[in-house]
Amino acid sequence: MSDATIFFGTDFSPASDRAFLTAVDEAKLRSAELVVAHVIPTAVLLDHGIGEVAPLRAICLKKLEALRRRAESAGVTVRIELLDGTPHTTLVEAAARANAALLVLGTQGRTGVSRLVFGGVAMRVVCEALCPVVVVRAAA
Repeated sequence: MSDATIFFGTDFSPASDRAFLTAVDEAKLRSAELVVAHVIPTAVLLDHGIGEVAPLRAICLKKLEALRRRAESAGVTVRIELLDGTPHTTLVEAAARANAALLVLGTQGRTGVSRLVFGGVAMRVVCEALCPVVVVRAAA
């Protein structure tokens, strides 16, 4: 195993499913560790009561564990991270802490007004990341 790390940020969407396959392939090609991460947005945490946050975290951890098992079954060393914060900032910071050689994300491929309304996590990550970023579009 090399010192390289591939960092994969997921929102558990279909676009993220496709990006996961790319991240696993890159980790295999580079003999790198794969970090699979999800960010629970601070706004979501603030909108939920204390009793609702623990089940939300448990659901996210279960999904991350499923991705970990898939990556391990493909022969990749993997670890998971469940993070809180502003998604684009938190992903960029976590990838930097992991000394990521590559950051992989999925995108719905929104354009125009819908991108302005719904934001553009992938676009912001591309602009702020310290390492190369691969953005994988959802299937058409």
